[in-house]
Amino acid sequence: MKNLITLLIVLLSISGYSQKHKPSDLVPDLSKETSTYIEQLVIEKINKGREKMGREPLIFDTLLAPAGDHHALYMRKLGKLTHWEEEDVEGMVNYRFHTSRLKLLDRSKIEDLSEAIGSSLLRLKDGWDPHSFDEISTHLVYCFNQSKGHWKLITDVKWDCVYIVYDLLHDDDENENRKSSGTYITVMLGQYTDEYKKELGIN
Repeated sequence: MKNLITLLIVLLSISGYSQKHKPSDLVPDLSKETSTYIEQLVIEKINKGREKMGREPLIFDTLLAPAGDHHALYMRKLGKLTHWEEEDVEGMVNYRFHTSRLKLLDRSKIEDLSEAIGSSLLRLKDGWDPHSFDEISTHLVYCFNQSKGHWKLITDVKWDCVYIVYDLLHDDDENENRKSSGTYITVMLGQYTDEYKKELGIN
């Protein structure tokens, strides 16, 4: 019964995107729901950073998902962080540059895109250096913030939307090709077309 109550608390916190969630008191399930919650917290913290710089907040938009999911899967199968899809990966089409992945998107709505990638050694596993959702998302955004190139890109005024993939596969999971340590994160940034901005009613 206690485990069931804990699980319900986790699910309710994720679905409600609750600021009152105290995940450090829980042992989270390593599921897509867990990953999604971290992604939401990362977006929130990125937008707080943008706000401090006088930028508009980024809109979470699954229009960028085909490009973001593709590159996250490419890095997972390849076993390392990379911006370029230069090496052959079984069962995948290579889109060498991030701009090449525009082919995967609805060009009537997305004008341009870019990406920031990173990794974190912090984990959400019980019994092995467990960390909370907030600690991990804070660490990820801090790492981007400390990289002038990444932070300049993420806070650029041109971007309107964002899509994030936090890949729970870690370097001690089953992947004999793993070359880059940590848990990978892909931040896909998008610029809407003028026509789509009018449709959405944004400047």
